[in-house]
Parts: sequence; C-alpha cells; structure tokens
Amino acid sequence: GGGRGESDLEKVMGQLSVCEYAEHIGEGECRRLVEAGEAWVGPLRVNASNPLQAFVTCKGLARDVMVQGLALRNRAMHEDVVCVRRLPSASAGDEGNAGEVLRIVDCNHKTTVVGCLEPYRARHPAHQALFVPHDARVCPLLVPAATCPPSLFAPKPRGEGGEAPKPDLYCAEILGWEAGDPLPRGRLDRVLGPAGDIDAETNALLLSNGVDTSPFGKEVLACVPPDSWTIPAEEVAKRRDLRGSGVRICTIDPATAKDLDDALHIRKTPTGWEVGVHIADVSYFVSPGTPLDAEAYARATSTYLVQYCVPMLPHTLCENLCSLNPKVDRLAFSVIWQFDDDLNVSGTWFGRTVIRCCCRMDYDTAQTVIESNLQGSPVPPFAGKYRPEEGVTQGEVEGDVWMLYQISQKLRGARYRDGSVSINQVKVGFRLDDRMLPCECTEHVQKEANRLLEEVMLLANTTVA
Repeated sequence: GGGRGESDLEKVMGQLSVCEYAEHIGEGECRRLVEAGEAWVGPLRVNASNPLQAFVTCKGLARDVMVQGLALRNRAMHEDVVCVRRLPSASAGDEGNAGEVLRIVDCNHKTTVVGCLEPYRARHPAHQALFVPHDARVCPLLVPAATCPPSLFAPKPRGEGGEAPKPDLYCAEILGWEAGDPLPRGRLDRVLGPAGDIDAETNALLLSNGVDTSPFGKEVLACVPPDSWTIPAEEVAKRRDLRGSGVRICTIDPATAKDLDDALHIRKTPTGWEVGVHIADVSYFVSPGTPLDAEAYARATSTYLVQYCVPMLPHTLCENLCSLNPKVDRLAFSVIWQFDDDLNVSGTWFGRTVIRCCCRMDYDTAQTVIESNLQGSPVPPFAGKYRPEEGVTQGEVEGDVWMLYQISQKLRGARYRDGSVSINQVKVGFRLDDRMLPCECTEHVQKEANRLLEEVMLLANTTVA
C-alpha cells in the first residue's frame, strides 16, 4: 500500500552525497519575482511512485512545474507552499516545465509521521539514525542515535526459519531542515509496536492521518451534562413536542451502531401522508466558544475503523444524550413533509422538536418487512432489542416501513427522471474473531432498506438546501 520500497530509499540516499542546498531567497525578493512574472507560488506535491519528483501547481501557468531531485526541491516537503522558478529547457523531454524551489512560503507539511528506524551509514552528520516514514512522499529524517534503541546498531538476530524479526513502528516529529543538513531533522516521539501488529498498525494509520485519539480533557468533559440529564421544561416550551401525538418514530441503522443520530416517522392524514426526518440536536449541548466547541472543531468528525470508532464528541453525548434510543426523550431538528394521496409533496415544516422513539430497527429487520410484503408472506417476530416499545405493535411498525418504502420508490424514480446519477462502488465488510483480527471479508450489498433511508435523507437534504 503506502510503504516505501527499498529502491526508492536508495534513490533518495544516493543523491545526498552530491546534494547541496541553496539558501532560500527573502520574502521581498520572492514578491518581486512573482510580480515580475519570473516566479510563481503554489503547493508542492511529491510523487509517491517516484519520491525524487515533485510538482507545483501555480495560478497563471497552464502546466505544473516539475521539480526533479532533492537539490532543486531545496528542502521543501510535501504539501508546502513554495515559490518556484522555471529553468531553461535542459532536454526535449521536459517541455519547458522543469523548475526549482526558491523559497518555502508556508510550511504546510505534516509534522507527525510514522515509520521505522534504520542505521545511518554516512559520516556527516555524526551520531544520527535514519527514520524512514511509511509515506513515500516524506523524506527520511535524521534522528539522534542516542534516542534510538541500542539494538538498532547491533547485528540482527534471525528467528525461526531464518527470518529477521519485524521492525518496530515509531511515531516521529519533523523539526526542520537547515541548509547544511542533507535531510530534515526529527525527534522520536514514541514506539507504537511491532510492524504487522493490529494495534500498532491501527495507531500508525490514525497518527499518519492526523486523527486525535487522546482522551477528552477535564475542561471539555466539564461542558457535558451527566448521563442522567433530562430536558428542562423551559426548553420543551420552545419546541414542537411530538411525544404523545400519535407519531411513531423509529430508527433504522446498522446492527453494530451505537449512536443513533437520525429517525423517521410516517402517519396517515386526511389529505395523504405525513413523513418526518429527525436528526439529534447536538447543537443544544455544544455552545459556541466553549472548550467542547473547540474540541469538536479540531476533531471535525468521528472516525470509523473496522474494530472501533474514534468519536468527535464525548461518549455521553454520542451514545446517550444525542442518540435517539427508544423510550427516552430527546432533542431533535426535524423536517416534516405533507404528501398528497399521489405521494407528491404538498407542504413542509422545519423546526426544533422533542421526540421519543418507540422502535429501533437494523437494516436486516427493515429489509425483512419489505421482502415479506413484496412476497405476500407474514413478517417474522422482531428479535430482542428490535421489538417496538411504548405500547406500539409490530404490525404498526411493519405498516410504517412498508409505506415509507413505497414513498421512497416514487422519490427514487423521480430523482432518476430528473437526471440523477448513481455511482455504485463496492463496499467491503469484515468479520472479526475474538482477538479483533479480521477473519472474513464480505461484500456489502445495498438493499431496499438502505435505499429507503437514503431516499428520505436525500429529500431532507435537498429540501433544506
């Protein structure tokens, strides 16, 4: 996948003996050259298949500027914003787009990288080890040998069968790259574990992509109400209260879902049907300018891995107060449509609501309802936690799912008639064993229950937009 081949590393190291870096030009000279049309500014991206080659996309140039070799890149790293100058065409093959980096305008590269250690064979600078990032676009780093395990410089023992032991994965910080250094300087942060170990590789993946896995701090948790929190009466008075109004609100999610953040309802009206989508109102708990707001902004999203989730918000919010679980009152944002008997939208309402779900379903349960109705056969009893609550019968929920399916089919047909395009990509699912290691790979199949929810959510998004 994203690892660096030995030949790439050899190519990079082979340039160091003949590589000299020029001093960067000053800010004023950079501005003068750009204004004169003799230089350009743009982001630099390194070719992962050939780490000695990089390209800079510049406004005003029809083609990217190609920077070949470490010397001409002049200590710029992947994703830095640089000032480049085009070179006179040195060969017929470069078509006049070869260039060199004159200045690093903005150090935009990642500062945290994951990789392995190797001995540094060159004599200058002394007492260094080589940190080789997994990402081939990142140059090897020089790290002090004194901070590395002594075993790095000892002969490698052979294991059973003559194989060398797997190297450890490390996390390192890029400190900078001075003109007199052949490579950027780095500092070892911590060891992640042996290569191939599921925990070590997972942590490496998260760190490489800048995903914050640290626990939430005390100041963040202080912004979160306790699990026993209930909705204040004054907040209920500000909202449309859908509890006890004859509305059966249900959720449809994957069987493994812990945070149920959207729900649906449907009911018959004198003029047709009423359909609602309800999204958990997280904004009530995240006040602007608070430590919780800053933390959510920094994390940006929850990150879902095969074996677990790295949440954007503390678990009390994600899995409890902002999860639309059955038999509990919850705050929501809702969009409610009125459909006529021909299933055309005749009216829409948006607003803040108080809701109480009566049934939690997974996709398989909803799919069974749809298939049974299509085949004219009885629906088997819902399993365990998917049984309706609050005095609602399974038959009522079955009727809701079946009618929502019919409406979703009409919405889908209209969407495609209006020119919608479907890009169906294969999704892969994994089954894990008791050690949380993948033991089976399956293709995720999109079924009618998935499409039902998809169509109603698309209608909600387009209506709001």
